[in-house]
Amino acid sequence: MLEPLSLSVETVRRHVRFLESVHNDAGVHAGMALYVDRAVLGAAVDRYERLWLPLVAAQDSLQPPTLYPPVDIAWVWHLHRLAPLRYASYCSERFGRILDPGSSAFRLQSSDAARAQGDAGSVSTRDLWAAMHDCAPFFLDDIASCPAATSGSSLVETIVATSARQRTFLWQVSGPCFSSEGFLAAAITRYDQFLCLMGTHGYRKQFYVPSYDVDLCRHTHMLQSCSVYLEETRRRAGEPVDHDDSVNDRSTGSRLNRAWDDTRRLWSKTFGDKVAPIDASGTCYRGEPPASWYSQQLATATDADDRRVSVHDDLLDRHVCQSLLALLTRGDEDNEQSSVLGKQGGDDDLEVEVPVAIYGRLQRLLSNSAAHEEEAMEKLDYPLLSAPHTLPARVSARDVPVHHDSFVNGKGGPVQGRVGVVYLAGLGTMTFICAKSGQVRKRDGRFGQGET
Repeated sequence: MLEPLSLSVETVRRHVRFLESVHNDAGVHAGMALYVDRAVLGAAVDRYERLWLPLVAAQDSLQPPTLYPPVDIAWVWHLHRLAPLRYASYCSERFGRILDPGSSAFRLQSSDAARAQGDAGSVSTRDLWAAMHDCAPFFLDDIASCPAATSGSSLVETIVATSARQRTFLWQVSGPCFSSEGFLAAAITRYDQFLCLMGTHGYRKQFYVPSYDVDLCRHTHMLQSCSVYLEETRRRAGEPVDHDDSVNDRSTGSRLNRAWDDTRRLWSKTFGDKVAPIDASGTCYRGEPPASWYSQQLATATDADDRRVSVHDDLLDRHVCQSLLALLTRGDEDNEQSSVLGKQGGDDDLEVEVPVAIYGRLQRLLSNSAAHEEEAMEKLDYPLLSAPHTLPARVSARDVPVHHDSFVNGKGGPVQGRVGVVYLAGLGTMTFICAKSGQVRKRDGRFGQGET
C-alpha cells in the first residue's frame, strides 16, 4: 500500500497565488519583461546563481528558515525546479545536495509590498541577504531596465525558453472549476492515478500527457520539494518522473496531439467507468489567453477569499468574481455609495465602473459564441467599448421580496429571454422563479457565493 502523496489542496492554492503574484508584480507592472525579455531574465539568472542559491545553501538543511526571495529570483527558482532531474543534478554537483525550498516554496516579495508591510519573513530574508551580500541590491526596482547578465551561464537560455512557455500556465488553471476545493481535492487523486498509469503501462514506453488539473498538481508536487517528488514518483511509476514542457505543437497529427489521444485511451482502458475521464469537463486546454490577459491586474486570492468566493455554472472565473466583489465593497469615504454594503437596511441603486478587461469578459461569456459576439451584444444593448464602462448595480442590506428584474437601470419591462445574473454577496437563500413555467431554483446566499 502506497503512502498518500505529500500534496494538499492548500499547497495547490498557494502555488496558484504565487503565479498570480508574479503575473501582477513582474508581469503587468513591468510590461511582461520578466516573462519574455532576455536581458531581464539573464540578469535574474545571474542574481539567482551568484547570490540566491549560495544563501539558500548556507542555511541549516534540517531546520531552514522560511525565505521570501525577490520576485525576479523567485520566478527563476520556480522555473529551474520545473525540470526536477536537471535541478537535482545541478544542485548536487554544485552544493553536494538538492536545495529543496521547504516552507519557502511559493513565497516571494516585491519591493512595494515589502516596504509597505515589512512582515517578519520578508524582513528576515532581506537581513540574511544584507549580511551575505551587503553590496548587492535585494530588489531590482526597475526590472524592465536591469542590465544584461555577464556570467554567460548555460542556464540563461533554458530559463528564457521555459519562461516564455510557462507564462500562459496560470491562464490554463484559472477556469471556474479551479476555485472549487472539491475539484482540487479530486485533482490530487487524479494526479496520483496518472502516476500509477505510468507505472502500469511503462514510464518509458509512452509519452503521457496530463489534463491541466493533473498538471497543476504535478507542478505543485515537484515545486514544493524536488527530493520528495522524485522519490514519490519513483514509487508509483517505477523511476523518478521528469518533466518536459517543451512539446507544445497541438496541431492535428503532432506528437502532443497523438500522445494526448493515447493517454486518454490508456486512461479509459485502465480505469474504465470507475473514475472520471482524463479529459473531464473544465480540465483541458482553454486556448491561448487573450491579449488583455497580459495587462489585466488580477485580484490575488487569500485563504479567506478561497473559501468566500465560489462560482456556479461556469460563467465567471474566480479572478473576475473577486474583482467585481472588490469594486462593490471598497470603502471609499468620499463616495457614500461605494461602501453601501456596510449600510443597515434599505436598497441602493448605484453604478460601478467596470474595467475594460472585466467588461469584455462579461461580454464574451454572455454572448452565445465568439462568432456571434457582436450580434449578441447588440441584442443585449450593451455597446462594445474600449474604455471603462459604468454598469448598473443593486445592493441591498435587507430581505429582498419576490420581484421582476428590469433590464437597464431599472427602466423598461421585466427581463425577457436569456439573462445573466451575477450574485456576489448576500445572506440566506436566493430563489429564482420562471414567470412562464413557474419553475423554482434556489441557491445558497452566504456572503461571497457566486450565482450566474
